[in-house]
Amino acid sequence: MGRPTLYHTVQDKQQANRAKSKRYYDRAREEVCARRSVKYREIQRNTREFPSVPGAHKLAPKCVNGDKSPRTPNHVDYWSECAEAAAAKFHKILGRSPFHFVDTIYNGYLLNQNLDTFRDAIITITQLQKSIRQCQGEILQLAGVGKQFERCKIIAKSVDDVLKALEDALCYGMTGIDDLVQSHSRQELLYLTLPIAEFV
Repeated sequence: MGRPTLYHTVQDKQQANRAKSKRYYDRAREEVCARRSVKYREIQRNTREFPSVPGAHKLAPKCVNGDKSPRTPNHVDYWSECAEAAAAKFHKILGRSPFHFVDTIYNGYLLNQNLDTFRDAIITITQLQKSIRQCQGEILQLAGVGKQFERCKIIAKSVDDVLKALEDALCYGMTGIDDLVQSHSRQELLYLTLPIAEFV
């Protein structure tokens, strides 16, 4: 850790604070713009067909086990099975690992320089995130904080981490491909911290 910066005058300190506030504002604005662009992309995809993310497929709002299971939504096991089904779908979408999945999306963007590469992946993972959160909420209501809830919590965190990494890369990408590549070379992209092994 380096030595703290010394400001010799009040003006120097005020200027540094303004620069820091501007960086924070710019980053927040990029995040808002990124979310809006993803929402717009989702509306487009609902009206037209677009190429899907590698390994992805349509995900229903609820990960139910169909008519094969005698359980109903009033049983905690129903939602526990739903969470495991979502985990299996997540695992299939990711392929090798969370890191390799986002890295594939990143390299795909470098080739086509189309930010929809990130947006399509975000939409797919967001749909899965909604299903997981529903399962988590239902399990909490039916059984409280127990083994099944904790398992669902682990799955949810894995999904959230991948989603945050994709959104982070999109934010950098919206400022320009050069900024994204430089951030990657400086090891600043969030996805570089994702596990390189399969999630549990």
